[in-house]
Amino acid sequence: MKTTTELNSKIWYRFLKVIYVLIFIPIFIVAFFSGYWDTMPQFDSENSYLKCDNGGKVNPKNWYSPYLTPSEDETYRKYCAIESEVGETLSQEEFTAQWKNLKDKSIPKNYEVISIYTKRDWLKTIGISALWTVVAILIFELLKRIFYYIVLGSFIPPK
Repeated sequence: MKTTTELNSKIWYRFLKVIYVLIFIPIFIVAFFSGYWDTMPQFDSENSYLKCDNGGKVNPKNWYSPYLTPSEDETYRKYCAIESEVGETLSQEEFTAQWKNLKDKSIPKNYEVISIYTKRDWLKTIGISALWTVVAILIFELLKRIFYYIVLGSFIPPK
């Protein structure tokens, strides 16, 4: 065998081409959408905050998602309750004293979570998608050429 036409007459080669395409299509789709998945908007803990019903703002430390644990929820309810009762900045001692007064009280939710997310960079998204799509195509083309070289003795065999 010296040509791709002769190779196409073999059933094992046609079966191999079907397998090649069935593997190529999902990898091509993943490569194409990789930029979209890689540049998903992320939670911005620096700019997100809790807005108390009285208008006060709280920027929690070590905040990695817009969801609060029950413990954090209780803490911020108390914090907003203390701020709404006084309406001014408290010293640490005053705050601690008021905090102890609220220790066993059940406080209704008195804040709103204001979640800020980073924006998607569409140029980066398109660039990453294009890069991985080209890489996938080149890898599969290289595999095809290596196969031709092994079977037909040439990287670009005659038809």
